[in-house]
Amino acid sequence: MNVATMRRLAAALFVAVFSAAPVSPLALAADTQANAPRNGSRSHAADGTMVVYDGVNEMYVAPDRKDTFWIKNRFYHYEAGVWLASNAMAGPWEITPERYVPEAALGRFAPLKGGATATLPSGHQAVFEPRLKSYKVAGKKGVFLFDAVFYRYDNGLWLESDKEDGPWTPASARVLPVPLKKAVPPPDDGQSVTLPSGEKAVYDAKSRVFSLEDKPDVLLFDGEFYKKQDDKWQASSTTSSGFEEIEPNKVPGPVRIKDRASGTGTKKNDKKGEPKERKDKAAVQKREKDTSRPRRRQQNQKRREKGSGKDDSQPPPTSGD
Repeated sequence: MNVATMRRLAAALFVAVFSAAPVSPLALAADTQANAPRNGSRSHAADGTMVVYDGVNEMYVAPDRKDTFWIKNRFYHYEAGVWLASNAMAGPWEITPERYVPEAALGRFAPLKGGATATLPSGHQAVFEPRLKSYKVAGKKGVFLFDAVFYRYDNGLWLESDKEDGPWTPASARVLPVPLKKAVPPPDDGQSVTLPSGEKAVYDAKSRVFSLEDKPDVLLFDGEFYKKQDDKWQASSTTSSGFEEIEPNKVPGPVRIKDRASGTGTKKNDKKGEPKERKDKAAVQKREKDTSRPRRRQQNQKRREKGSGKDDSQPPPTSGD
């Protein structure tokens, strides 16, 4: 094939491609619908579970388990307002937030308005409280479930976890559901709470900040721990993990207020009691200086007398001499 022939073929191909009529979105949708499974047709999930195609909602359902759907190789189960997800029908199942549930399944159910009871993967019962718009976990004092996150109220402090049995960490007010936040009053001034680590923290109502009893320089506010060392602020999610330096503008206002009120920021290297030691040392130095002044005056007087020729150690001359 010579060069001229190749050019003619390329030109013909160019004309054929760009002269073709564009495909409309309706035609694409019709083609997709034509290739979709037939309503009521059967198939099998990745784990072998038999599923049936729902042509109205365009997803597969598991006929052997109520309100269970197979979408994009993953099972979703609706349990009285709580969504569970798993890669296999046999589990393990885990509670999943609504934002991760496909719209095809999520749109089938309206938000709960009355009481309901859901069985969690752990076997515990969760009772929906319409007033709180959250679930109260049966047998777990002060433990609530909201959108796949467990919250626990412990003597004035909110904690959070992805399991009803913990481990727990202090919760931020920014993620705490508003109905739960309004359901309980703030702690009293001076009220002591026990953190999940076993450490005790005391609440200051004026600044709305907790301070650790054994570490008064460590402050807890809105689920985060703060401390100031060498005039530099540090933060951490737990007291056991390492603190990392943060910019001053990242420190919340209540933490600054509490720091100024307690005076922790003026302590060098955050050593407890150091200002008092400085004061005691200065007082000792002042006393030593005051007691040394009379001795110096006596020594100066003797030097002056010696320089003038006076010697008190010899007896005065007699008239017979």
